[in-house]
Amino acid sequence: MDAVRYHLSHFMDSRKTLCDRLRTIEARMESCRQDGKPYDMYIEEMNSLTESIQCQTQRISDLQQKLMDAGEISSTDASGPPDSTGQILSSRLCQLHSIQEARIALKYLFRQASSSEVSKINLETQICELQSQLNAEKRKSEENVSWNDKFSTETPVLESICEVLKST
Repeated sequence: MDAVRYHLSHFMDSRKTLCDRLRTIEARMESCRQDGKPYDMYIEEMNSLTESIQCQTQRISDLQQKLMDAGEISSTDASGPPDSTGQILSSRLCQLHSIQEARIALKYLFRQASSSEVSKINLETQICELQSQLNAEKRKSEENVSWNDKFSTETPVLESICEVLKST
């Protein structure tokens, strides 16, 4: 649980930093608007930060839910019918004959759980980063298509102007 709390704290700090950066970008955009300067350069960064904040918020929500679920599991009575995984775990735990064996088993289980959780969080982070990159590339592609359309309509006009200039 300490690993989950650590990552939760890390994600909350990260989200706070992203929100601060977003506020800074928004202030710059507003300043540019008031001065009549172009602010298009900030739009992509603002969109990227917004997506990152949404990803962080989702991760924070997931971790908070996991902490709540873990609290509910530990505080409820486990007298219900165990599933097959629970039966296997119960049979293995019944084979423990001393406190020392139980401690070793618990250490192993906690290491495995922590390792799995860290791997999962890292993969989720990579997925969100890749999604952000994909969205940025899609926006660039759409912008390129827009420029291409603009130039393809202007090219014939420019060619006709060149022809007129050559003939005179």
